[in-house]
Amino acid sequence: MSTGGTAARGVKMPDHQAFIDLIEQGAEGRSLEFKQSMNAQDQLVKAKIARTIMAMANLQDGGRIVIGMKQVMPGWQPEGVRPEDLGHWSTDNIMAFTNAYADPFVECEVVQFKVKGTDFVGITVREFRDLPVVCKLEFRAPAKQGAELILQRGALYIRSTRIPETVPVSTQTEMREILDIAIEKGVRSFIAKTRRIGLAIEPAVEESLRAAKKKFDDELKKT
Repeated sequence: MSTGGTAARGVKMPDHQAFIDLIEQGAEGRSLEFKQSMNAQDQLVKAKIARTIMAMANLQDGGRIVIGMKQVMPGWQPEGVRPEDLGHWSTDNIMAFTNAYADPFVECEVVQFKVKGTDFVGITVREFRDLPVVCKLEFRAPAKQGAELILQRGALYIRSTRIPETVPVSTQTEMREILDIAIEKGVRSFIAKTRRIGLAIEPAVEESLRAAKKKFDDELKKT
């Protein structure tokens, strides 16, 4: 599925060989998450995937999720997606659910592929286009599953730098990382617009933005 419009910066979509290489690597990273076989018809499953997608959309260059991996400490081994789970993994299904909770919308693509005859699912997540992605609605697990808060309204999710996991932003360092991406996008957009109308003010703009960013960083250090 193509989402249309101007593509955000990030990993190319789709790229089966990239997923195959990640499976062979067998280790998660900040921009890579492995999941065991699961059924995307389950709302709880989709909520957990949506949380990871939002976090990866807030990373520079986005990220990838591979479904069909089994955790065998200290790493992961390919196991494949069960046939009964495979049919519900589609771009339309995952994007529709995720964007009911994400603001602004996120771009991702879901692909199914085989490795040595075994089925896997890969999700490629684009870096956000203009503004960081915030969770706009709450989602809790069913009461019989503990009523755990999976998606928190107002949360800005990011991938932890400590271990490969999705967490809400809780430090100024994490916030600054996301804001730096947004500022860079704003600068590129502004310069592109000045070029289209024939203005040559880039040096002055860049100097002003550098000063504004330094002031912003200084204020963050005070908190």
